[in-house]
Amino acid sequence: GLPYLMAPLLLANISARSVANKLSKSSIYEKLLELKDIPFLEEESPKALTHRMLHARDILSSRPLVKLPSEVEVAHLVQILKGYSSHGQFPVLHGEQFIGMISQSDLLVLLAHKGLFYSAAD
Repeated sequence: GLPYLMAPLLLANISARSVANKLSKSSIYEKLLELKDIPFLEEESPKALTHRMLHARDILSSRPLVKLPSEVEVAHLVQILKGYSSHGQFPVLHGEQFIGMISQSDLLVLLAHKGLFYSAAD
């Protein structure tokens, strides 16, 4: 049965992988990405970056950080969403404690389904 097939299949798999590694340094997945012109990160960073010290200001956006309180009035939330439409996500804080992130699309879905927040008696 199956246990007798495991050793030959394992040996065939290891052999095929060894031959493939000798023929090409990149994997079949990397070749497919290249054929489809999909960019991917190299294993090592470019030498231009390794000689330069990066700081947080080099990477972070200069846009102001918009924080949402854990409880917010709908009118204020709508005003924030209109004013910062290019923000994809917002950090949520309870006081000064970070709770998590919420995406703009999730907020829009919640606003569109306002019935979730009211009982039938309201």
